[in-house]
Amino acid sequence: PPRGGFVGTFHRFALQLLRPHPREVGLPQRFAIADEDDQRRIVEGALKKLSIPTSQLTPRAARSRISGAKNALLSPKQFAETARAYPDRLVAEVYAAYQEELAAAGAVDFDDMLLLAVRLLEREEGIRKGLVERFRWLLVDEYQDTNAAQARLLELLSGKRPNLTVVGDEDQSIYRWRGAVVENILRFDEAYPGAAIVTLGRNYRSAEPILKVKLASWPSVCP
Repeated sequence: PPRGGFVGTFHRFALQLLRPHPREVGLPQRFAIADEDDQRRIVEGALKKLSIPTSQLTPRAARSRISGAKNALLSPKQFAETARAYPDRLVAEVYAAYQEELAAAGAVDFDDMLLLAVRLLEREEGIRKGLVERFRWLLVDEYQDTNAAQARLLELLSGKRPNLTVVGDEDQSIYRWRGAVVENILRFDEAYPGAAIVTLGRNYRSAEPILKVKLASWPSVCP
């Protein structure tokens, strides 16, 4: 990423990290990003190539399962090793074919950005140490909706200094269907021993004066 601070999403950070270091994670110098249409087309092609009817596995379900595997930091081989039930074995086949097609096209999808950023920092100690020194303080919002890959990325970036602050509310975790792991926030003090937990028990946004102003400003829906 460029020098100085960084404000953005996990995916933006991962992309900026991968751009200067593609070869370290097996990517071509000018790799492409597969958008939603590209991903759907590749999955549909993989299902057809493997002669898997949509009655057994739909493209949407396959894409969702592949995304979940990547967010859990599972490669096609690792996912296949854990696949026991027949539907899981079908997904494993499609996952492998999907990744082969992405590699042939010199492309990554959005989930690959996170997975490969983690792999890069795990393998390249020099790059990781440089980023740890650069980012002296880390602040993450909506931490209850982070997935395993994002949590691991933060762990690698934080080093051993108590420099990580996360903000979140476990009762507002709404992205489990997209791989979010609410246990990331529930067990934060276990992952980072000595962490201080500050509970904000008062809802300032719904205080009576604010609600009165909102109600007064809303137009009436009745004639």
